[in-house]
Amino acid sequence: MKDTNIKGAKIMTFGFINNDKYNDLVTTDHNQQTISVHFFDSSTWKYQDAIIFLVDKEAHDMVITNVVIGKDRLDYQSLIVSYFKEQGDTHLTVKIFKYDLKMKNFLEFSSSKLNNMKM
Repeated sequence: MKDTNIKGAKIMTFGFINNDKYNDLVTTDHNQQTISVHFFDSSTWKYQDAIIFLVDKEAHDMVITNVVIGKDRLDYQSLIVSYFKEQGDTHLTVKIFKYDLKMKNFLEFSSSKLNNMKM
């Protein structure tokens, strides 16, 4: 893992995302606006360089509040991410991202908004 990927990062969750039964690591940047997914490489016993992506390209002042690794009926893993779009927002947005094994990237699967959340 490169040093630039972990400065100020916050660990959000551990779990196997690519179904290899090794714990992968999910972090956010110091502003809690981007997600980095580090896959564990069992051949080197190190984490690979991260796949980094923005959760919401249109929200400029967003804050990621939680990341959970979910599993569907077909045993595919997904990231469930909740965030506020701007400071003082009372609407919590939840997005689900599926990992595409062929493209080696995360694709948005679903989103929803919860109203009147208290901070």
